[in-house]
Formats: sequence, structure tokens, C-alpha cells
Amino acid sequence: MSDKLPDIGFHIVTPADLPAVKEIVAAIEAGCKERAAAEQPVDRRDPVGLKNQLQNAQWFLGELNRDYEAAKGLLAEAEDKVKTIQKLIKLCEKNAKTMPAYKRNLEDAQARLPKAEQEVAQAQRYLANMKRRLEGQRQGIEEFKKFTPRKEWKTNLELIEDYREERSLLDSLRRW
Repeated sequence: MSDKLPDIGFHIVTPADLPAVKEIVAAIEAGCKERAAAEQPVDRRDPVGLKNQLQNAQWFLGELNRDYEAAKGLLAEAEDKVKTIQKLIKLCEKNAKTMPAYKRNLEDAQARLPKAEQEVAQAQRYLANMKRRLEGQRQGIEEFKKFTPRKEWKTNLELIEDYREERSLLDSLRRW
């Protein structure tokens, strides 16, 4: 079956097909092109808003850093727990033959080891996730700083720095 509609031999005439309407449409399009070529685009970015967005992103990066360091601590704690249990198992294996109390401790330590190893694996996954989020936030901040809607316009960071300089100059003028 063909994707084309069959040619039925006639065309339905619409108002757009009238010669006068085509001329009007062409004149409107030409006027729009002239106007677009004559007008210069205006940068409507708000430096205060950009500054606030950057500060919020940097604050969030700090929070992610804090969470990342906490995740490192959780991983170290879980690894220490596994090492302690493994040392206990070795000690109890040596002494379990002669003393029954060590045998009970050995069974208890062997029962706790899989859960402790799961905690290590979970902490490693959490740490890897936090690292990805941290890197993504850093990259997002750098991209935000470098962003510009047009090549000839200033980047967000340049706009923010110009705003800060303007504010400091205005503040110094007010003091005089």
C-alpha cells in the first residue's frame, strides 16, 4: 500500500490560494525578515538571579561534599567492623578446640560476618553514588559559569563579576 494519497483530479480552493492573499502573506514575511535583521537581541538575564542560582548550586555542592565525607566514614566503619569480626573468627578458631566458650563466640562471629560484608558493599555503593552526584554538581556549576545565550554576549560568570564590581563602585560612591 502506498503512503501517498491517490490523485483524485481536483484541488479544494482556500482563501490562501487567492493571488491577493499570497501577495499579502509575502509582504508580511518580508516585513518580518527586515524587522528581525534590524533589531538587536537584548540580554534579559538578571545578574542578581544568576548570582543567587550560583550561590545555591555552590551551597548544594558543599552539602554534597559533607555527605560524601560522611559516606567515607560509614565505609571505614563498616570495613573496620568486618576486620574485627575476621580477627575474632581467627582467634576463636585457634582456641575453640580447647575452650567451649570460644566455640559459641566463633559461631556468633561467623553469623555476623555476612551481614557486616553486606554493610560494606552497601556503603561502597552509597559512596560511589555520592561521588557521581558530587562530580555532576561540580560539572553543572562549571557549565553554568561558562554558559552564554549568544557567542558575542558575556558568560554568566562575567555577568555576575561585572555586577559585583558595579555594586562595589556604587557603594563606594554612596559613602562619599
